[in-house]
Amino acid sequence: MRNEFIKDTLKAVYILFCISMLTTQNAVNAASENLPHLEYYKEARQCEEKGDLNKAARLYHRAYETSQDLNFKKEMLRLEGQTYTYMKKYPEALRIYQEYLQLPHLFPFEVVRVKTAIAYIYVYQEKILRGNRKY
Repeated sequence: MRNEFIKDTLKAVYILFCISMLTTQNAVNAASENLPHLEYYKEARQCEEKGDLNKAARLYHRAYETSQDLNFKKEMLRLEGQTYTYMKKYPEALRIYQEYLQLPHLFPFEVVRVKTAIAYIYVYQEKILRGNRKY
């Protein structure tokens, strides 16, 4: 029973991951190559690859602030939230995800994806508070 639940959960996470990758690519393709928000995005990805996650998070936010495209803005907030989660800066990640949920015209899968990320943050925080015990 537990193994089936884990398999189903992993399938759902994989599907959400695939959807998020398509959304990211579509958001980038929709943006013009000469606009500043796209340059911030590209620089953030480079910083992320180099391991400079603090700078990457700031650049994702700059890309969010300078873009007029709603889909691009959604993706930048999501990536910023993920980056803060990777750095274990949970309060910042929660703040970004809450900001994301305030955006207009969210599709149901976007709400589920972000609320799932928020739930994982609470799980991570709980494990830290309990000394990383395995359940």
